[in-house]
This record gives sequence, C-alpha cells and structure tokens, in this order.
Amino acid sequence: MENIPELYILGNPINTRIGKLYPVKIKDYYEFLKHQYTLLFEIDDLVKIFEMICQQDSSYNFFVNYLKSSNLFDFLCLFKQDEPREIKWMYEFYIKFKELFQFCFKEDVFDLIQSNEEFEEYRELIKNVNYIKVEKPNPNPEIERRNKLKRLLEQNRNDNITFEAMFTSIEAITGRDPNEMTIYRFHKLFERICQIKNYDTSTLFATISSEAKIEPWYKDIAISAKNENYITEEQLRKAKLNKKLQQDL
Repeated sequence: MENIPELYILGNPINTRIGKLYPVKIKDYYEFLKHQYTLLFEIDDLVKIFEMICQQDSSYNFFVNYLKSSNLFDFLCLFKQDEPREIKWMYEFYIKFKELFQFCFKEDVFDLIQSNEEFEEYRELIKNVNYIKVEKPNPNPEIERRNKLKRLLEQNRNDNITFEAMFTSIEAITGRDPNEMTIYRFHKLFERICQIKNYDTSTLFATISSEAKIEPWYKDIAISAKNENYITEEQLRKAKLNKKLQQDL
C-alpha cells in the first residue's frame, strides 16, 4: 500500500524504499513498548547524556560539540561496526535503532537508510502508522509552560484514560477481541465510540435545553482534535484551583 494516511485504518503494510513497514497489532503492543523509547529518542536527549558524562570525564566534550552541530543519524552511523570495549556503550545506540526498524519492517533494513532526512521520515511514518502522538516542546519557555498546563488540564478532564479501560470498552461494546487490531485502528475505534457516546448524551440533553451543542457522531475526529497551542483565562483559573495540577507543574 502507498503511504496514504486515510488508509492506515486498513492495517496494510506501507511500501517504502527500504522495505514494507508493518503496522503493529495490539497483541504485540508490549513488545512495541520496548522500542518506543528508542523511537522517541532525539539528538537533544543524546546531548544531555554526554553533558552529564562530561561532568565526570571532560574527554567526552568532543562528542557534545559534535552532536550540537550534527544529527542523530550521523552519530549512529559512526558505530556501524563493532567498537572497542571502552566505547561499547555508544555502539548500543546503533543496535537499539537496528532492532526498532527490524521490529517494524520485519527485516534488517536500518543500514539501507541513506540520509538523516530519510531516517527522520521513516521514524515519523512509524509514529503515524502506530498512532503515536508527540508534541514537541515550544522553544519559548512561557508558551511551553502554558502548553504543558493545557496538556495537564486535558488529562485531568479525560480522567486519565488507561490502556485497560480502552481495551475493555472496545471489547464490551463491539464484542470483538482487540488483540488482532492494529494500534492505529484500536485508538480510532475508541475515539469513534467516545464520539458516538457524546452524540447520544448531547441529543438527550437537547430535549431539555436549547444550549446543547450536537456534533455528528460520524465527524472527522482527526480534524476536530487539532488544538490551539494556548490556554484560555478560564482554563488558567481552573488550573490555579487544582492542587494536583499545581504539584505537577
């Protein structure tokens, strides 16, 4: 299948230059979790690791300077061959990414990647196909503080929905075992169930109030879920009254 986001729901493998990318199924979710830290690992994370090491051993300053002017893929390519024992731990970064790509493509394809741009494209594709949403920090500290507060407010409003709650809800309502679903379909189905339940509640409320806002149960959730990167004064006021949010911040 070509890379068409609207067709991710079908769960078919995506054709790429280096091979077929297979969407992960719920039954393999635990195994996928082992690779998610690698998938979400960024060059900034690597810089922080080396900066901490440099506090004990200044000989690693070279790597800090190198990383700040380079990219993650080029760093990984430095260790395509096994290295001497004293820097064996650096080689592990390369191995972890090989394992991630082998898990997702079902064959060893990492060494076929030719550039950092291509590397980032495949990482982004793995995230999208498996419904992994990542909001990168805003470089402006004040905006990022408000964005963090907005995320905490949303978590608080959603009662911290767990994987178990999603799994059992889908199984109870559809009568299907979610294990054979892809992660993408699993999340999309749960979102649709929530939208249908919201629709039912809104239409019921509309019978006693003209203020009820009814949204179609079939609406495009992907479009409606896009949020602005700011919070309202009302949200800010509620956050100030919420002791748990204050502690998290």
